[in-house]
Amino acid sequence: MQASIVGDAMLGVTALRLEHSAKFGEVAVLFRRSAAGHVSYGYSAGSTFRTAVARAAVELARNEFVVGYYKLRSAASEVPNCFERRCLYFAGEEGHAEFLRKVFDRRPRRMAEWAVKFDGEVPGPWSKYATVWRVLPAMPSREYLDPKSSFFFW
Repeated sequence: MQASIVGDAMLGVTALRLEHSAKFGEVAVLFRRSAAGHVSYGYSAGSTFRTAVARAAVELARNEFVVGYYKLRSAASEVPNCFERRCLYFAGEEGHAEFLRKVFDRRPRRMAEWAVKFDGEVPGPWSKYATVWRVLPAMPSREYLDPKSSFFFW
């Protein structure tokens, strides 16, 4: 997977378009440095890049709020969930530098074959108000399951 910066940063947001082998549309990853100083991320897919960016913006706002909450509570070291710890790691200077190195690494590599593992509604108490739909691809490796890994995923 390769990434390229698309357009000018608005409100300090950088938008990346991910190149991939899926046939469904576009994937966007957004990031920006928050007023509190940490870096927040949002990612999503859509039939167009504009749709993917709009959806990723919602995730970026959510990420900024959650990371800000942990930072405000100074609770980063108390987080037992490895996915949330990774989120906090990538919000910091070291993690963001690693993110940028990986995103802009242009060395040739084998692209993982795109395979959908789940495509459907996620039912819950919210179902009477809204439909929550998720499409989950197969991960390129099992590394995301290793709690000590800095795999960019949440």
